[in-house]
Amino acid sequence: MQAARLHEYGKPLVIDDVPRPTPGTGQVVIRVEGVGFCHSDLHIISGDIQILPRMPLTLGHENAGTVFAIGNGVHAVKEGDRVAVYGGWGDGFCDYCAAGEENLCPTMQWVGLSQHEGGDAEYLLVATTVSRKAEHFRAQGGGAAH
Repeated sequence: MQAARLHEYGKPLVIDDVPRPTPGTGQVVIRVEGVGFCHSDLHIISGDIQILPRMPLTLGHENAGTVFAIGNGVHAVKEGDRVAVYGGWGDGFCDYCAAGEENLCPTMQWVGLSQHEGGDAEYLLVATTVSRKAEHFRAQGGGAAH
């Protein structure tokens, strides 16, 4: 698959051929159909914010698409479901995560900004706990999300 990856701060993203991810237990692979490109991406690419743990890295922390493959133990979604992916991933074990407030997790990591490859690619590997079915969202103008 192809992915837009940052190899060096201050340089443009590079389109690389990388292996398509395979889901493990509790994981899903999303066929990316939409990815936001926000101002923090520009700051990271330019090198104004140097937070990446390694390079090259696939950026993209605002993602949506269709479930392409599921791993063992996945029951919340099925292949073909349209989903949005929450960008900040909690550890799943702290009190905040247990209370459903993973955005407050002290060890939260962001997809595309940590060791997790982001959605500026054809496919994205995520834990099912960070994907939400699109039926829970409304499209602009009040219509159902398609």
